[in-house]
Amino acid sequence: MKNGIILSVGAAALLASAGAAQAATASIDGLGGEVQIVSGVIDGVFGTSSPDMSPSALANIHGTLMDDGIETNGKVTSVFLETDNGLAWVILVDKQLFGDDDRGGPAASLLFASTADGDKDPFINDDEEMEIAVFGGGLQAANGQFNWNSDGEGDGFAWAGLEPGDFMTFQFEEIKSITTQRGGTAPTSPGLDSTDTFQFASWTGDSFELMPDMGSFSIDNQFAYSVTILPLPQPAMLGLAGLAGLGVIRRRKA
Repeated sequence: MKNGIILSVGAAALLASAGAAQAATASIDGLGGEVQIVSGVIDGVFGTSSPDMSPSALANIHGTLMDDGIETNGKVTSVFLETDNGLAWVILVDKQLFGDDDRGGPAASLLFASTADGDKDPFINDDEEMEIAVFGGGLQAANGQFNWNSDGEGDGFAWAGLEPGDFMTFQFEEIKSITTQRGGTAPTSPGLDSTDTFQFASWTGDSFELMPDMGSFSIDNQFAYSVTILPLPQPAMLGLAGLAGLGVIRRRKA
């Protein structure tokens, strides 16, 4: 028979871990210094065609974070996920409490703008969808206004299909009034916590945890940050390097 190769237990385990999917890392700038965040998996997120972020997907993310002790109500939460549509940077605007049910509570409003490299997949959960534009040089932009009932609703946005090297920017602005369907204006507020308004959840290997770095609106009612997806380690090279110090047993059968 042909030669066979038996790997020692340690070598086999090393190859298995090297070949397994590895969490991705993103670098955030705009929080007073570089902050790195790790991706986690939440099953059942998206799996639909862009740009539809379903209420169930939104509720799934909120529920998972809440199970890990992260309160999303009154916050703008950013989380890095491995989804059915690839790596995604997801933003949760307040917490969806009652599905699509509008309880008629106070109006909340927030201006939003974002850019992303290349041909990414935007996902949106909002009554008034964001405008998505594609510019020359491989740049996409999302621009619009989140409007929701802060007593029971929330909105969401994500860029999916991210790859190492991708760069994104995000900008939020608090506004004081909105235009009604009849052409008038109505007072509004973000309906969000005034301190530590913006929070970032990172995967620890066992659960999602909040990063200590948070942010709030500036004196001119704005908040902005940027994200770069960092390169992944090379699993094959890690495996080869590890095998250099492990025994490999060869067996020949007649």
